[in-house]
Amino acid sequence: MQKRLTKKDRFFNNITLTADDDVYVGIDVHKVDYHIAIWLNNGIALTFVAPADNFAIARELDKLNPGLKQIVYEAGPTGFFFGSYIIGGIIAGCGNRPI
Repeated sequence: MQKRLTKKDRFFNNITLTADDDVYVGIDVHKVDYHIAIWLNNGIALTFVAPADNFAIARELDKLNPGLKQIVYEAGPTGFFFGSYIIGGIIAGCGNRPI
């Protein structure tokens, strides 16, 4: 029996983005997990909850390049750490994007 893909896995497996796409990501950062919403070309494309693993989240969000325009996040104590992680250039090109 094949493993069923989650909504998030299907989205990331089937998406092909170009620089003409407009992708915005909102992240509600918590100690245990992150609530993530992805807005693609004038509509909500995906919402999901992921474990609070900055590297894993950055790796997933990197798949949204070259369409990724902006990432916004909650500015609490854990949000500041996540923001500095993103600004540090973990996601290609996000270091010079407005956050």
